[in-house]
Amino acid sequence: RPCLSCSGCRVAKYCSTDCQRANWVPEHRRDCPELEAAAASHGGQQQEKLERLSEQMGDLRVELRRAEREAIHWQTSNDRLTKELIENEAGCNLARASRSEAHAFLVSETRAVERVSEQHELQRRQQELQEQQQHQELQGELQTCLRRSLLDEQDLRRKEEELSQASGQLLRLQGLDSRVSSLDEVDAWQKMLHEEFGQATERLMYRRTELAVDMALRATDSNLHEEDAGMCAVCFNAPVDCALIPCGHHILCLTCVKRILQQRPAECPLCRRRIQRYLPTFS
Repeated sequence: RPCLSCSGCRVAKYCSTDCQRANWVPEHRRDCPELEAAAASHGGQQQEKLERLSEQMGDLRVELRRAEREAIHWQTSNDRLTKELIENEAGCNLARASRSEAHAFLVSETRAVERVSEQHELQRRQQELQEQQQHQELQGELQTCLRRSLLDEQDLRRKEEELSQASGQLLRLQGLDSRVSSLDEVDAWQKMLHEEFGQATERLMYRRTELAVDMALRATDSNLHEEDAGMCAVCFNAPVDCALIPCGHHILCLTCVKRILQQRPAECPLCRRRIQRYLPTFS
């Protein structure tokens, strides 16, 4: 459609009334009187030149506005790109921090696994040492049992010799009543026989205790039935109800410990330590 002209100078051209109003305050209000005076002083040719110049100025203004819009657009794009760059940089920093944290976590987990492995290795070595110690203890107990067997065999031979001597004395004592001729001889023979009988009885009681303790140890090594647990290690008929002092062993009943205290020396049948007294216990 045809352009509108300014009613004052008739030179400036506008596409619409709004365009004229927008251009009036910042620019054309200052230029309109000059253009009107120039148009009045010059002829129609100058008027045409002014109109062309006005059109060129209008085109330049349009280009300027378009350039301003593009500049605003590029500024907005630049701001958006700057913001994205800042966000990307923040993301990169976060990724670096996350990677550092992941590396630290991996290092800590590796160290934890190494510590657990070291603990397992230490427990395995401790278990091996305990097994070796138990093996050595079992070997020591076996050697002790062998020594006791040898001592028992020697004691058995000694008992056989004593038995043969007693048999000889018994044969010698047969017919003693016909050879004794006085009361002093009777008293002497009676005293000698009483002492020998007491010593033999004491040795038999001591031997009985040794055999009972040896049987208890063998029963413990052989894992006897649970019904024998907590029974006296000497008689196996009564429950254990006293503790020996000072060794602290808890293996005898009151009847057996009283019988052992009557012997000289009164020793623990397990460790051979002298018994000072005993302490009754209750299950």
